[in-house]
Formats: sequence, C-alpha cells, structure tokens
Amino acid sequence: MKKFAIIIVLLSTLFLTGCSMWNYSLSEDEEDVLAEYSADLLLQYDGDYTEGLIDRDDLITLTPVPTDVPATVTPTAAAAESTQDTASGSDTAGTNDTNGNTTANTELSVLLGNDAIKTTYQGFELYDSYSVGESSRIEPFNSASQLLIVTLMLQNNSDQQQSVSISQVGLTYLLDVDNGSYYTPSPSILLNDFQYLNVVIDPSSSQEALLVFEVPKSFSPTTMNLFMMKDSQTVIFKMK
Repeated sequence: MKKFAIIIVLLSTLFLTGCSMWNYSLSEDEEDVLAEYSADLLLQYDGDYTEGLIDRDDLITLTPVPTDVPATVTPTAAAAESTQDTASGSDTAGTNDTNGNTTANTELSVLLGNDAIKTTYQGFELYDSYSVGESSRIEPFNSASQLLIVTLMLQNNSDQQQSVSISQVGLTYLLDVDNGSYYTPSPSILLNDFQYLNVVIDPSSSQEALLVFEVPKSFSPTTMNLFMMKDSQTVIFKMK
C-alpha cells in the first residue's frame, strides 16, 4: 500500500509540473501511450488486475544448466587410431572415412595458418576444483560434476617469434568419450585457456595451454578423443 501511495504522488507531481520539466509537446498518440502506461503502473498493484506491466518481484532469473551438446559428427576411436601419432599425441593428417565417420584430414598448424607451430597432447587430469593463482579457483558449475583439464603444448619450431591467436581461428571443440558421449569445453578464467589463447612464442620455445571440461563424478572412460574442427577440416587428438 505504501508503494501504491508513492507512485500516485510521483505521477501527480509529473503531470502537475510537466510544463516546467520539459518543453516538448506531446502528440495525441503519445499522450494516449503515456496515459495507458500510467494506468498500468497503478493497476499492477491491484490483485485482480492481470494485464499490463509485470511486477519486478514476479520476474524469475534463470540459471543456465550445462548440458552435453549433441555432436554434429560421428567420430570413432578407430578413426582416431589411424590418424594420430599415438606416441606423442600430436595431430597428424589422415584420410576421409568412406562410411561417413569423421576422421582427421588436416593438422592443427594448417588451421592456425602457421606451419612453425606444432601442437601436442600432453595428458589430462580430473579435479574437484582447480586453483588459479593464490586467490582464485575454478569450480564445477554442477555439484554432481568434476573438472577434466586437458593439457596441450604449442611448440615454436622456428628461429623467429610466432604470434598465436586461437580465438581468431574459429575452432569448434568436441570431446568424444566412449564413442558416443560428447562434451564441449567450459569457459574459464585461465590466462592459458586454449580457446582464448593469444600469445607470442619465442623461437624454439613452447607454450602450455589448457582446455577445461565438466564431466560427471562417475566419469570412467574407456576411450577419449579430442576433436578440433573448422568447416570441413578436422583434427583429432587421441587421449585414451
């Protein structure tokens, strides 16, 4: 009731002092709109009035819930086996599968547009949370989940500095677990998050980069393959 009275006072002040507040003359249509808005503003506090403005208290803020994104491809472990250097985990070019399965058909250096940069898969670890510096931590969005963090290494094989800007490439990432469960990487505050990596690598030096995924706590995969795709080009890192 107090809120209702305040609105009446404010509207009355607005209409009674309008001439001194602005020099703009309202058209007939604008006056109708203003009158309708004012009426709705007053009537929204009437419990029997269901039209017009929505009370701020009735608004619900939706919290996004991460879900597995269905794959637009059908990757197979066999395809990854035939197109990866399993000793080093580096990306290698492969051939197209005549059965319609997605296979590696390029190298990441081609997608990056820089032959001097060689990217290798180093491994993955599972975490309940991950420390970033001394005061920040990455936590799973879902309490029933844990973090899977993939480590990649970018090596500059040239005798000159090389600039790498992954976000400019427009890659799509997909983690294929047991040939059918798919996960996409989560955004993170990591400075070396591979998705947003923007660095200059010195000659004959390397840069570590991470990809963060959120997986169930019951996670126990038999096979895992990391896909990086752009248009019709695909790179596969065999992880397990």
